[in-house]
Amino acid sequence: MKGVYIPFWSYDSDVHSSYEGSRGEYYYVTRTRRNSDGETEEYEERRTNWYPASGRIYSRFRDIVISGSTSLPEKFSDKIGPWNLDYLKPFNEQYLSGFIAETFSVDHVVAAGTARAIMDREIVRQVEDDIGGDTQDIDSIDSDFKSIRLKYILLPIWLSAYQYKGKSYQIMVNAFNGKVYGQRPYSVWKIVSLILLILLVLYLLSFMG
Repeated sequence: MKGVYIPFWSYDSDVHSSYEGSRGEYYYVTRTRRNSDGETEEYEERRTNWYPASGRIYSRFRDIVISGSTSLPEKFSDKIGPWNLDYLKPFNEQYLSGFIAETFSVDHVVAAGTARAIMDREIVRQVEDDIGGDTQDIDSIDSDFKSIRLKYILLPIWLSAYQYKGKSYQIMVNAFNGKVYGQRPYSVWKIVSLILLILLVLYLLSFMG
């Protein structure tokens, strides 16, 4: 294991969004059909009444953290989060003693696109909550991003790697909260055997039923 300070970009923003869409409310009607025995039976069919919906929401985003390192892709850094950035300190070289410190290989413009996608997904969720009802259909969202702030930070991670059959696999540990994520090899034979076993069990259960 080696201790590494990985660069991250942290984004803040206040967002005002206006939206238009529709709110769906379910209702049920009783229908009849013939079953396999030729007998008539009743069942409930779900239908939806749609009503126009529009409004405005306010979203406050703080510390959307995006990896600035290609050695720790975003899909991996998400696995060992979240980070408590209340413990951030102003940069001091003494903190880096005995550790490796990377410089960013993903610039803040590229990382901002990833952060924006995260914010947009949360805004959609908030709009759906604001519309309410049983289901929602969003036609448009117009978001105005204000008070955008950017921080360049270094976060501590323990890294290790191993090789299996000529392929490298990585293990990483969040040095703040101890959360662990690792890659591992998969056996195609074992996966296929498991699928066949599941299918066999399902077949036997259906046969016995």
